Amino acid sequence: MHPSNQALVVAHFHQDGQLRSDTLNFLEACQGSFKRLIFVSTNLSEAQRALIPDFVECHLRENIGYDFFSYRLGVSLLVDTSIGCEGLGETFDRLTLMNTSFVISDAEKFIKNYFFDGLSKLDSDFVGLTLHLSDGTIYPHLQSFLLSFGKRVLNDERFIAWWSGLELLVNKDQIIRNYEIGLSKFIDELGYTKTSIYSPAKSQMILDPMHGNFEEILDKYGVLKIGLFKINPFRLKLDPLILRAQADEKFRLLLVDGMEN
Repeated sequence: MHPSNQALVVAHFHQDGQLRSDTLNFLEACQGSFKRLIFVSTNLSEAQRALIPDFVECHLRENIGYDFFSYRLGVSLLVDTSIGCEGLGETFDRLTLMNTSFVISDAEKFIKNYFFDGLSKLDSDFVGLTLHLSDGTIYPHLQSFLLSFGKRVLNDERFIAWWSGLELLVNKDQIIRNYEIGLSKFIDELGYTKTSIYSPAKSQMILDPMHGNFEEILDKYGVLKIGLFKINPFRLKLDPLILRAQADEKFRLLLVDGMEN
């Protein structure tokens, strides 16, 4: 994997302050792939913090504001160290924000198919792995567990101001409405292009591809949303996951770790 002029901010949360094995494997696999990698956690224990590779910048913050406040801290740290440049786009080709709400079954596959092959093939300002589709009542938006921004957005002062202007919201539905959906609206209003790397092959009843197309996304990108198998809000048949877990002990333990997140 060749070094890349990309920055990555990882927003970490675990109810017991643990670092999941797949998260650690991902961080280790990132060596040499990012110009800067910032890891922001709200509750990581000291013992777990010691496991993080030295090339990763680790920061702890108060457990408020959900992942968007971790993203905001990461963006702020990048801006603070880019003083003197016209914008973040003068320092980085892309900035990616991701959280730990999904398990990574294959770190190398994920890095290659998203960060390198995926992003390099798209000439778009705002990219995510998946786009939450619209039924006429929900604004179509890139899902905030994994978002990437190109040079034009990074050089726009309005983008930086959006992050610094975030207010503390305690309701998760408000976070989704104002910040996850709101960010896509904001980028659209600025006139930038918005694209998802993964697109469903055909129309579907479930508007969230991470649930409706979980098997295809797992196969291609090596990622799986924890909410799918922990909560299963759409009451999907999860037989493919059960069969994988029965045949692959490593995958079964990955699901167990996710359930305990």
